[in-house]
Amino acid sequence: MSFKMDDDESASKTVNLLKAVAKPSRLGPHADRAMGKALEKDPRILRAITTMIAETAYKDAIKWRRSYCLTPHVRSTLMWSH
Repeated sequence: MSFKMDDDESASKTVNLLKAVAKPSRLGPHADRAMGKALEKDPRILRAITTMIAETAYKDAIKWRRSYCLTPHVRSTLMWSH
């Protein structure tokens, strides 16, 4: 998973996406609005959150997918090409 944030417009789209999919926090709507504003104003916070999301998605994907080699020769190019 990756997030394109090369310019203000793509960063704004990422913020809107995060707001759309985020669950309401236990702290209430005021905290949610404050976090939304912080995401819009500070690109470091946005990058940290999107990095955390990407790393978690990667770890989850690794956890659920495995490779199984059916040959005694682990370096077999023919085996891994399939």
